[in-house]
Amino acid sequence: MFLYLWSISTGSYPLTLLLGILAFGVVYSAANGVGPAFYGEMFSTRARLSGMAIGTQIGFAVAGFAVTFAAQIAGPNGDDWSSVALFTAALWVPPVIAALSARETHKAPTEALGVRNPREASQPETVTA
Repeated sequence: MFLYLWSISTGSYPLTLLLGILAFGVVYSAANGVGPAFYGEMFSTRARLSGMAIGTQIGFAVAGFAVTFAAQIAGPNGDDWSSVALFTAALWVPPVIAALSARETHKAPTEALGVRNPREASQPETVTA
């Protein structure tokens, strides 16, 4: 983000295009490629769709206000790109901490995903009428 916003401030269209392709075409796409599988593993199959939908939609709703805040910290002329880049970098801290502290599930059976006690996953559910 630092390089991309800096390139916009230079007025160099080729540099902005190149860094835009790198930032959004590679980095952003990589995160979008990993995200659905990563988020899906955090929930049991019964709550997966709701868990992912509610979590991402709340995040998108809150993130919508980031543009307004970024416009405010960019200064009266909108040329303080470094403050906006620092704000963007700060927004990466909570998700990075969450990802690093998330439970690793690549060896867990599907039935055990989202279950606090792994022994519960091996016992069949009983349906009572």
